[in-house]
Amino acid sequence: MFVDDFLTHIDLKAYPAPLVKGAFKMRNVWSMKILVVLLVAVVAQGCMVRLTDYRKLQDEHALVVAHVEGLEDEVASKEDDLGRLQAENETLRAQLGDRDPKIVRLEEPPRTTPQLTAIWAKLEAVATGRKDVAWDATGHKLIVSVDFDLGRATVRPAGKASIKQIAGVLRGVPSGYVFYVDGHTDNLPVKHPTTLKKYGDNPGLAAARALAVMRVLREGGVRPKLMVARSFGPYYPIVPNADKPSRAKNRRVEISVVPAGTAFSPTAMLVPESDVAVK
Repeated sequence: MFVDDFLTHIDLKAYPAPLVKGAFKMRNVWSMKILVVLLVAVVAQGCMVRLTDYRKLQDEHALVVAHVEGLEDEVASKEDDLGRLQAENETLRAQLGDRDPKIVRLEEPPRTTPQLTAIWAKLEAVATGRKDVAWDATGHKLIVSVDFDLGRATVRPAGKASIKQIAGVLRGVPSGYVFYVDGHTDNLPVKHPTTLKKYGDNPGLAAARALAVMRVLREGGVRPKLMVARSFGPYYPIVPNADKPSRAKNRRVEISVVPAGTAFSPTAMLVPESDVAVK
């Protein structure tokens, strides 16, 4: 610009021709230099912009790579957990395979059906208004406290009346069910010589009480082959054995109805009754 302004405002005729030609050449050189500088500036600015974008992309790429590596570590950890759980599952399956399928079914609670609910309702009605029979709504069973004396398994006349009323309900239960009769005692050890000789210990006394109630149920018309007597001794009290009244509550027999498919039963029960030799 300076060269162009100089050449424009001077009188070219006042100067020698060679000098004028040199001036014009100088103008062209300066124009080229300025153009080169401008081009270099533009290119440099473009390179700076591209370099900034490139570094930004590099930073974003590094973040993505770090995130992917974190996900890969998490997946590897989950795979380890899955492998451990699968190994534990296989171990449990192996342990379960060693057990009797009937015992496994026995440990499962009976499935509630309309028919079973109706049976429970009838058993609950028997307990209404009675002091010696109570209904356990959680365990779906009758708790029979027939006033067992200490060290005895004798059912008194009043207790027999209640048990025979229960038998009236059990007689009407359709096929496909089994009746458990479970004997329990308090926590006082058997000490009397006569009781020791007759029952041996609390589990023996509990078994005798269950059998005594089962005999009364049989007298009331319940089929013996549908009943299973069990003994739990002193190990499952319904109240703490803190005093005489609480120990009396724990001396009891529990009666429950369960589907035959979930109950433990001898293999011979699967054989028709006419094919079983009775001696």
